[in-house]
Formats: sequence, structure tokens, C-alpha cells
Amino acid sequence: MDIKGHQTIYRDGEYVAFPNLAHLPDGSVICAFRHALERQKEFGRVTHIDPTARDVFVVSRDGGKTFDSELNVIVDDPDMSDQDPCVNVLTDGRIIVTYFRWALVPVGKGPETWGEDLFKRFGRTLHNRYDCYSDGVCYSISDDNGTTWRQMSVLKPDGFVKG
Repeated sequence: MDIKGHQTIYRDGEYVAFPNLAHLPDGSVICAFRHALERQKEFGRVTHIDPTARDVFVVSRDGGKTFDSELNVIVDDPDMSDQDPCVNVLTDGRIIVTYFRWALVPVGKGPETWGEDLFKRFGRTLHNRYDCYSDGVCYSISDDNGTTWRQMSVLKPDGFVKG
């Protein structure tokens, strides 16, 4: 692989991170990434798990030289922190995006929501505002170059995985 340069694909002053690119069958390039409110002033640091986190994408129709400025939503669940999309094109041309997500409830509600033992092992309190718990790895598929996305599905292995 040769690095030919660096460029900003999307910027709007919010927390935009974890870009992932793929070539689409029509020759365009899709860039999927996480988008959330910028919370450094509010919380004093970057927040990775956040109820405003959603997975979005932009498209380039000139081989990646420029990208649309309009965000297209893959998944945006207000009760979840949707994280770090990874985009791939299947052999039949469909687009699949995998991502993980965190369920969020008000601080102190985690143990009663998910159970004391599971919350202790797999949950955490975030900014003294939310209790959060890993809700698994998910995927969404588009049959039409990202115009629409099938409702997401959760991939949950037997038992819990802590990474």
C-alpha cells in the first residue's frame, strides 16, 4: 500500500471519528464513521460512549478526491451509543456495515436494568451521568448503495465477550 497523501473527508465541529472507506460497485467511494456531539467542554475530555453517537457516511463520486458534505445515517438509536462502523461491500454488491453499541440508562439504574453481576462485570458508569452496558456487535445491510438500510441485527455469541 502506498500512502498518497492526507485529506479531511468531513468536519463539522462535532466529535467525528473512526472513518472506514470502501469502493462501491458504481465506482463511488463510501466513508462511514461515528458522529456525536463534541463534549470536551461539558465533560472536560473526549467522550467515546455517548447517547448522541450515531453511525453515518458520506460519498465521493470522483474516486475519493472530494466527498459530499451531507451526512447519511446508517443507524441512530437514541437509547444507544452506536460506535465505530466498519463498511464492506459483499460480492453481490450489497453494502454491510458492522458496528458495536452501548445501551445507556441514567446513573444508578444499570444494576437493576441488567443485573448486579453482569453490570459489575461488563458495565460501567460514564461521567457520573449514565450507566452503560455493551449491547453487542450489530450489522446493517443496504441493497441500494446506502439509500436505505435494513433494520440492524445484533450478533450475540453464546455468553459474554469482554474485549
